[in-house]
Amino acid sequence: MYFNIDDMKKGMLIFVMLLFSASFVSSLDIDFLHHSTGRNVYEAGVSDWFDAYNLEHGTDYNFLEEWYPFTRDNYPVNYWKLWISENHLEIYGEDYDVIIWKHCYPGSDVLEDIGSASADSSRKSIENYKLQYADLREKLSEYPDTLFILWTLPPRHRNHNPSFGSASSNAQRATDFTEWVKNDWLDEGSGNYENLYIFDFRGHMINPSDNFLKYEYELSHSGDDSHPNSVANNYVVPIFSQFVVDSIESFSWGICQDDSDCPNDIIGSWSSNYCENGDVYQSRINVDYSCVIPDCISEEINEKVLVEDCLEGCLDGSCIVSQNCDLTSASWSEIEVEEGTEVSLNVQGNNCDGQEVSFEIWEDDFILNDPVIITPFNVYFSGSNASSTWIVEWQEDGLNGMSGNPEYMFRASLVEDNAYVISNNLLEVSPLCSNSIIQTGEDCDDGSQNGVSCNAPYMGSCEYCNLNCEVVSLTGSYCEDGTCDSEEDFVSCPEDCEEPGEGPHIDSVSEDNLVDGDLIIITGQNFGNSPDFLLFDDF
Repeated sequence: MYFNIDDMKKGMLIFVMLLFSASFVSSLDIDFLHHSTGRNVYEAGVSDWFDAYNLEHGTDYNFLEEWYPFTRDNYPVNYWKLWISENHLEIYGEDYDVIIWKHCYPGSDVLEDIGSASADSSRKSIENYKLQYADLREKLSEYPDTLFILWTLPPRHRNHNPSFGSASSNAQRATDFTEWVKNDWLDEGSGNYENLYIFDFRGHMINPSDNFLKYEYELSHSGDDSHPNSVANNYVVPIFSQFVVDSIESFSWGICQDDSDCPNDIIGSWSSNYCENGDVYQSRINVDYSCVIPDCISEEINEKVLVEDCLEGCLDGSCIVSQNCDLTSASWSEIEVEEGTEVSLNVQGNNCDGQEVSFEIWEDDFILNDPVIITPFNVYFSGSNASSTWIVEWQEDGLNGMSGNPEYMFRASLVEDNAYVISNNLLEVSPLCSNSIIQTGEDCDDGSQNGVSCNAPYMGSCEYCNLNCEVVSLTGSYCEDGTCDSEEDFVSCPEDCEEPGEGPHIDSVSEDNLVDGDLIIITGQNFGNSPDFLLFDDF
């Protein structure tokens, strides 16, 4: 099983751990089989890392290491001979819980295939490596209770000069083989390889552009020693160590004595609402773990609950609700207007789009409501609203208008089923002045003649209707009003008119001195009611 530890997320690891692990063990023996490259990584702090991890998490992961094989190389063919031909694996499979195995960097001197593959061949080529790895895969799967972790091939130094092939071609083939190991090795077999994990050491060490050891990881930039330097070792220690722990905790060990050795049961999340048998349900999948010695087994339990019992069926996870139009309110757009004003009748409703509405209007009386002469037109709902208009009429309210201004209410009814709603407010109407009808609250109404004043006779009076339909009285002139009117003289009204005296004459004007434009002052008394003056331009 291959994990790229750089891309792992903690949440994903927890999920994998819960999903696949049958039992977690806290005490394990780990054996790291290596030569020089692996030893350098180990000595950079692997042991210290595991000591700290055990202390923090209460585990007992005993990390051991050894030079292996002791007297041979550790290339694929050497493992093939030791573990398959010579059956050396038995002692390791029985003594250790986790075995980590790797090759030295000369294994990256991968030569071109020649079309003559053999598992026992020491020639480093992809065709031989694949045969050897295929046999090793099947052999390792025979130890299902042992966790095997394989390191991918360490890269060569860029200055390395191989005895056979070219450095760049060999390096590319080593990378190609590594990609096959990561992506295809475990998939090409027919067995269960859940105990095989792959740590991509090569992926952390190489420069992807040339497949050689990264420049910053070289021991010497002028030499060709392919051992990674301390910078590389210090970098990879925590990554490698955490990968081992993650592999341990995701591996199904198959060891249990009772249910307490198994993972905690998993309570799933409730699904979205869905329809079943006309009602609304939710469901979730729970996982129950139990120990059937020596293995933990899991059982999926589908839990289902009724969310809502639907009366008219279910659609898309919700009960079907009656689609009948429900009239919720009605109101006038105004509450006080003058006769002849256009007002709106507004209606609201649910599920009423497209429904036709009719209207009835009454003048609200204490005993009997009086209908109006002209009713509004029918209208149709648009969404949740419908609105019609009406030109306000005047009616006498009560007996002979004794109740004041009329107040109107209306009823909006659905044409489809006669369901209705009554307006929640009243419309009060004041009379319209100048309609030639004397209505409640008016003294008069002369229509278009309202506001046209009258002329009162001498010693008499007259009346006219103003613009507010109110009667206005006017009084004519009379004696003793301070003005000598045309109907008066000194005899008939000495209080207003002067006594007759000397006739009019012109003072201080010489005819010889008059010229055009001169002012002539006329003096005298009692010129009469209508004195006439005639000026001559020739005296």
